[in-house]
Amino acid sequence: MDHTDFIDKINKSYDFANKFLHYGMEIRPKVTWVDGQAGRFIAEWLVTSDFIDQNQCIDEGVLGTVTDNTTAMLIGSVLCDRGKSVSTSISVQAVAPIKPNTVVEILYDAVVAELEYIASSGTFGSDIYVTVEQADAQERKVVFRTSALLDEGWVATIADVLTSILVSVCTGTISHASTSLSASVLRRLDYATDILIECSVNSALQPPCATAVFRDARDSRIIYAAASHSKFIKPSLIASL
Repeated sequence: MDHTDFIDKINKSYDFANKFLHYGMEIRPKVTWVDGQAGRFIAEWLVTSDFIDQNQCIDEGVLGTVTDNTTAMLIGSVLCDRGKSVSTSISVQAVAPIKPNTVVEILYDAVVAELEYIASSGTFGSDIYVTVEQADAQERKVVFRTSALLDEGWVATIADVLTSILVSVCTGTISHASTSLSASVLRRLDYATDILIECSVNSALQPPCATAVFRDARDSRIIYAAASHSKFIKPSLIASL
């Protein structure tokens, strides 16, 4: 793919980024018990063969999707009385084999005192605007430009969206789920600072791993934040959506 096609695909994917959410639409754990005061709930989930990998364990991409969707509901709705929350990190691990059509019970627990709700998280992605500054299809790297204040919720949100797009374009897939996402703000910056977000992906790895580095537009040696993001891709699930 040449540079023009690469940039075009990045821009088109950014326009339709919400389609990535379709991965989790057929994964629907049923909440069976809730304790809002304690910040806990239990959900049941029927694990079919579609969600089991070659090691006979639950696919980690599926685990990432279920964990992200349901814990976001716990934090956003049950604990904070909000409908939306933003991930700053998520990690999952399949630890034992499972037979198809097993019903599993998932216990979710959180400490209210350790949670901090970001007031703007309900519309976190709507005011994040970026433009493609430069792109290198051979290096599988793209640089975006934006102006904003940074906090870890913002960094995680924009890193998730942009690296998801990059992984999608470089691997030729439509949809995928996070298996891990971590974000860190490294230094303070002034209001409306012009920054470049340098995203790159190693699609040879399984799962594909991408990074996002938030640099000062005038001095690239100044790094304000960084994020890493690994994605899981399951072709059979993608094809069915």
